[in-house]
Amino acid sequence: MERELDASADPAPTVEHSLVHSAGRRRRTSFLGALTRIAVAVAIIGAAGYQVSSMISDQPAPVERQPRERSFTVSVVEPVPQSVQTHLKTYGEIVAARSIDIRSQVAGEVVEVSDNLKVGAAVGEGEVLLRVDSFEYDGQVTLARANLADAQLALSEARSARELEGSALEFARTQLAADERDLERANTLMDRGSATRQTVEQLELTVAERRQAVAQHQSSLVGLEAEIQRRQAAIEASRWSLDQALRAQANTLVKAPFAGIVTAENVDLASVVANNETLVSMYETASLNARFVVSDQQYGQLMRMGLVGRPVQVVWQIEPEPLVVDGAIDRAGAQVDAASGGVEMFAALDSVQSTAIRPGTFVEVSVAGPRFEGVLRLPETAVYGGDHIFVVRDGRMARIDAEVLGREGEDVIVRADIPEGEPVITTRLAQAGEGLRVTVEGEAPEAGFRPGQGGFRGPGGGSRGGIPPG
Repeated sequence: MERELDASADPAPTVEHSLVHSAGRRRRTSFLGALTRIAVAVAIIGAAGYQVSSMISDQPAPVERQPRERSFTVSVVEPVPQSVQTHLKTYGEIVAARSIDIRSQVAGEVVEVSDNLKVGAAVGEGEVLLRVDSFEYDGQVTLARANLADAQLALSEARSARELEGSALEFARTQLAADERDLERANTLMDRGSATRQTVEQLELTVAERRQAVAQHQSSLVGLEAEIQRRQAAIEASRWSLDQALRAQANTLVKAPFAGIVTAENVDLASVVANNETLVSMYETASLNARFVVSDQQYGQLMRMGLVGRPVQVVWQIEPEPLVVDGAIDRAGAQVDAASGGVEMFAALDSVQSTAIRPGTFVEVSVAGPRFEGVLRLPETAVYGGDHIFVVRDGRMARIDAEVLGREGEDVIVRADIPEGEPVITTRLAQAGEGLRVTVEGEAPEAGFRPGQGGFRGPGGGSRGGIPPG
């Protein structure tokens, strides 16, 4: 029994020992395999690197490209000095220089209305537009004439009375003179003893009476002169009343003060109008103005050349062809507009040419500007920076200083000293600069240049992307 137990316990230590020994052997085999794989990978990488290096070193050298400068194709014009009359072009509108609201000067019923009393209708100067019932005003004229006749009759009576009184005064003065002579003789005779004292006293009384009569006649004449003046004043008042009545009678006919266009009417047949009521509005067709705005600089330039009377041309763009109207600057606005920085101008239009235009029409205005001699007229694209242009000189751009004198539509007026045979470049180039290679449009480019392609290759072969040399 003990031997059986001992025999059954021996195999266990033997199996455990075998397992431990087997695990150690597998670890040593795995480590050696890893080292082997790493060594193989390093060998492969090294071989590949060597092969690539050999291929690069054996590659032939690339062919070096020749440097080529960029050339731009441009349009040019030949500079031709000329005399240029500039024009200031702007836009404006037609306005009525003379318009009026016709008001009723009398009150009453409207008994007649003209067929032309319509909005937009043309009426002639002095044309009767409407008539107010004149019955009451005819009566006032009759009464005023009667009062005037009565005042004139009273004046005639006063003048007749003055003439009679004047004759009586002359007679009284004659009698007074005769009695004074008699009194003087009586005094002489009394001194000689040939006349009595009673006679002298009687003559003295007579002379006193004559003097009193003269004084009374003189006083009457003064009163009659005052009466005549009162009658003359009454006549003047009667005449004024008559004129007033005649004017009211004439005002029953409402007439057009000038030839024009009716813009509003507020009356109809059988309607009753009040005094000072607006009846008709109209404007004068012969007094149309073009109103436009110029800058303060342009205003100053026009002032130096003479503002009033300067010719203008107004163009109304209509089909089939524009309507052109001549005119002249009539006046300027009172002040510079702070918002726009401009000055309002008014040009009187030719009354015959402007009959078809209506106020409010949008028009183009051309004002005669200064005239320049020996200047160049170039496209606006030819001027750079407002003070220089470029010419073609030996196939390259060359800068020329220029003074901009004015503008004429899309052209500019410049003064520049350009050598003979050097055309002005009109093509706008963003890369424009002194010495830039250019080719005139229509001419063959020089060999070795690519118009409008590539870039200029500077020293060392580096591309400079179109930047001009130097």
